[in-house]
Amino acid sequence: MTSRFLVIGLFAITVLAACQPSDVSPQQQLDKLRAERSKIDEEIRSLEKLVGENSNSGGSTPVTVHTALSATFDHTVDVKGSIDSRSTVDVTAKMAGQIITLNVKNGQSVSKGQLLMEIDNEMIKRGMEEVRTQLDFAKTLYEKQKRIFDQKAGSEIQYLQAKNNKEALERRMESLEEQLALSRITAPTSGYVDNLAHSVGEMAMPGMPIFTIVNTSDMRVLVDLAETYVSTVNAGDKVTIIFSDLRDTVRTTIS
Repeated sequence: MTSRFLVIGLFAITVLAACQPSDVSPQQQLDKLRAERSKIDEEIRSLEKLVGENSNSGGSTPVTVHTALSATFDHTVDVKGSIDSRSTVDVTAKMAGQIITLNVKNGQSVSKGQLLMEIDNEMIKRGMEEVRTQLDFAKTLYEKQKRIFDQKAGSEIQYLQAKNNKEALERRMESLEEQLALSRITAPTSGYVDNLAHSVGEMAMPGMPIFTIVNTSDMRVLVDLAETYVSTVNAGDKVTIIFSDLRDTVRTTIS
């Protein structure tokens, strides 16, 4: 019985002590909480600083900040093109015959008037030799008849026959010379030979292309530009032309 009363007595004392009013005022409690909060804030700042330092040391990359300035932005486009001459001449045969001489090859430089090819003209040359002999005799006869006629000692008919014969042979010689010229192909302009597809012994026909002469004094570059870039390209824009095979680079402007 004594123990039971002792426990009950202690419990009563504890309950009474808990129910007694506190001696700490609300202001004191508020000051205490504020002090605790200040201490906690300081600990938080210390921990945040420590976490930040550990984060920076974990492989971050330092950066440099520059002030942005106004400048012109150049945009380039790479396109493929081809070289073309504004002055390209197709050399064709003027008469039919076998090619007997061919003095050029692809890529060879030629000068205006240079003899490049000959078509078989042996018959023309033989005809010219015959006419030349006849013409020499006709000229001698004409001059003799003219002297006699001028002296009033000869017949006018003989004089006119000699004159007509001489003039006919001269016209014949001119015709043969023209044919001989047609058999000889000369360079109509200076440049480089291209597209040569014939050789000695082959037959040539009138109007048949033999080769092309490219005038390199007036060259241009042609490119196929996509519609996306057409409106952005203007005359005077700078371009760089790269000749990969020649290992050369040319800087120029669009014309």
